[in-house]
Amino acid sequence: MSALGERGPIVVVGAGPAGALTAIYLARKGCDVTVYEARPDIRRAAVPAGRSINLALATRGIVPLVDVGVIGRVDAITIPMRGRMIHAGDSSPPALQPYGTHAHEVIHSVSRRGLNAILLDAAEVTGRVDISFESSVRAVDLRAGTLAVAGPDGARTHRAVRHPLRRRRGRFGGPPGRRRRQRGHCRGQLAGPQLQGVGDTPRRRRWLPARPPRTAHLATAGVDADRSRQP
Repeated sequence: MSALGERGPIVVVGAGPAGALTAIYLARKGCDVTVYEARPDIRRAAVPAGRSINLALATRGIVPLVDVGVIGRVDAITIPMRGRMIHAGDSSPPALQPYGTHAHEVIHSVSRRGLNAILLDAAEVTGRVDISFESSVRAVDLRAGTLAVAGPDGARTHRAVRHPLRRRRGRFGGPPGRRRRQRGHCRGQLAGPQLQGVGDTPRRRRWLPARPPRTAHLATAGVDADRSRQP
């Protein structure tokens, strides 16, 4: 068991792609992990996809998928994207703007739901990850060492989680999310600099002036499976 695993159980809030992947890595370090997810299990229930239906996988996204051994399943549901179509706004035909400078330099479109399901399966296979669906973390008190969790029936339970900054104690973490309630509860409870979210700022589309073309290279070095994935 690693030094991290000796520090006690870990709680991860959110079972999306980031939360599930985090749980896999922690389990591989010898940690016992509990994941709380407010939504139902997406593998068994119809859950709204939200605004981001597909994800684009480049090298930094492929590397951890290779590392945790799920790249074969993910590869089966990806579609290569070679570039984007640029519409000039006049009568000229659309033009393809490649993502790379060579034919094999592509990024891969993958279903967020499909990727999430694969990572959830991989997390459960470790035998160290317990995923509690329809369980929403309502409050976090790091000093008292408790989480308030609302289950499917709305009832709240309190789970003891020891201070995350001391050795041999439990840990708490949550992947970044624009409206994570627990971020607000944690803010101010920890000393030192903290990452701030973007709040409720809506996404916006803007027109930007064209700039001279420049070369771009999608780095693929170090990913053994990457070139074999190209059509």
